[in-house]
Amino acid sequence: MLARTIVSLILAPVALAVLFLAPPLLFTLAVLLVAQFSFIEYLQLVPILGDRKRQFWLTTLSGVVVLAFAFASQSTSTICLVLLAVLLGVIIQALWSVTHMDQVLPAIATSIFGLMYIPMSLGLMILLRSHRGDSGRRWILFLLLVTWASDIGAYLVGRSLGRHKLSPSISPGKTIEGSLAGLASALLVGLAFFRSAGNWHWLAMAVILNVVGQCGDLFESTLKRAAGVKDSSDRIPGHGGFLDRVDSLLFCCPVLYVMEGWRW
Repeated sequence: MLARTIVSLILAPVALAVLFLAPPLLFTLAVLLVAQFSFIEYLQLVPILGDRKRQFWLTTLSGVVVLAFAFASQSTSTICLVLLAVLLGVIIQALWSVTHMDQVLPAIATSIFGLMYIPMSLGLMILLRSHRGDSGRRWILFLLLVTWASDIGAYLVGRSLGRHKLSPSISPGKTIEGSLAGLASALLVGLAFFRSAGNWHWLAMAVILNVVGQCGDLFESTLKRAAGVKDSSDRIPGHGGFLDRVDSLLFCCPVLYVMEGWRW
């Protein structure tokens, strides 16, 4: 727990500094770095994508997807064209590299899903920050604070008071008590933003993002359970891998982007 706390105290200020102070290029590079490490860990969890040449090709496409969002501010059609090219690249690579025909569709499906699941989702943060300016930064800050508060509340209460399993077949360590504590912690963040801005949507968004984030957490636990591993990697001491750290964000980023577009 000490390592987890120390790393959190280091990473949180760094993330906030990058969000508010970094120029667009540095912010894009930070998102790209997180997306690439997370995508590599995803590839290691999916046996059908275990070929090194295929992993190299898909990781390259993942980087292209993230960078497409950085250029989308100049042309809204850019990202559509890039994503179409990436889709064709996935199909061509699968047809070229898969030796058993019954593996072609699973390889294409898991590849496309991985690209949608990680680089496309995180790329929306680039789009939100570049298009919305200070408003976009505020929304991303809200997402980060809700996610962090939820994780902390669920972890502390789940470890000390957790008795009833939330989903024992997927993640035996998660409890209903921890889940409710995470929701309560998210609501505290929503309440703080509500008191600051006087708009009820922060409370609603806190609940929505918490629920969606917990679903993202459970989904990543499902991937790890299927792969027979506890963590996606050991790259971050006390936390596991990059995918373990952003699993909630991967589900929440699309929801946040849609809600911001609706001008909540």
